[in-house]
Amino acid sequence: MAGNLAGSVDVWHSVKRSVVGAACLCLLLALAACARGGGARGPDLDGTWTLVSGTSAGQAIPLVAGRSITLVIDGGSASGRACNQYSGTVTLTGTRIRFSAMAMTEMACEEPMMTAESAYQAALAAVDTATRSGDALTLSGSDAELRFRLEPPVANADLVGTTWTLTTLLDGQVASSAVGSPATLLLAADGSMTGSTGCRPFAARYTLSGSTVTVSGFSANTYACTVLTAPQDQRVAAVLSGQFTFRISGTGLTLSAPDGSGLGYVAGAGSGSGSGSGSGADATPVGPPATAPTTAQPVPLPTPAGPPVKAP
Repeated sequence: MAGNLAGSVDVWHSVKRSVVGAACLCLLLALAACARGGGARGPDLDGTWTLVSGTSAGQAIPLVAGRSITLVIDGGSASGRACNQYSGTVTLTGTRIRFSAMAMTEMACEEPMMTAESAYQAALAAVDTATRSGDALTLSGSDAELRFRLEPPVANADLVGTTWTLTTLLDGQVASSAVGSPATLLLAADGSMTGSTGCRPFAARYTLSGSTVTVSGFSANTYACTVLTAPQDQRVAAVLSGQFTFRISGTGLTLSAPDGSGLGYVAGAGSGSGSGSGSGADATPVGPPATAPTTAQPVPLPTPAGPPVKAP
């Protein structure tokens, strides 16, 4: 009797283990199915894409020869250029896509580029589905469609030894175009840093630690800048005279200061989009003086400690 009871107990434990094991297996399979379902990984969209055709509100987006419209996706960030440069965030869940927190510079361009940019930005806000086939990407929505081709990857430019030209002033999610003469930046291998704010030249020393640059001895000539270039001069000097982090993507360089302000550069001298006359550029001052003079009047600027420097 005792032997039969012991055998029954053993059978019961064996059955219990089998049932529990089966339940755990079912749970694991269910979790795996969920992972393949609602949280499915979408297509890899990282890269630089060029618009080849598109429609917005039922109308074709005009493409201008020699003026590409681009979309750069890097993880959760999106940027690019039409007439202006733009940037923001992108969220991809399966094939569902959404662009948000988009910021754009405010430079005016000739027609039909302005019309193309407006239609493109409206379409980008309206699309909700992403489909990739090889080097072709289609973004579509109920009333918009954008078709892109993937551009060959461009090797990242070197921070040191490259002449960078300012294109964008960043203030959190707000971006504005560079103005004035081409504002350049050169970090040399000997630890020297030279360039221009778009109004006056500067010089300094720097040290590099990972993605952080620490600047010392920043000095600039006591030039008087116009009301158009003074805000940019002050922003550039503020970012470049302290500590900032940098990020390079292809030929683009982004500098970020601890206060959330920043600067956007492109590799190559003299390629900035600024205009000394202010024609087509965003001339909205950042931190303007209480009484703004006219664009013809010079604005005296405080000069960081140090002797005047020669233009690079």
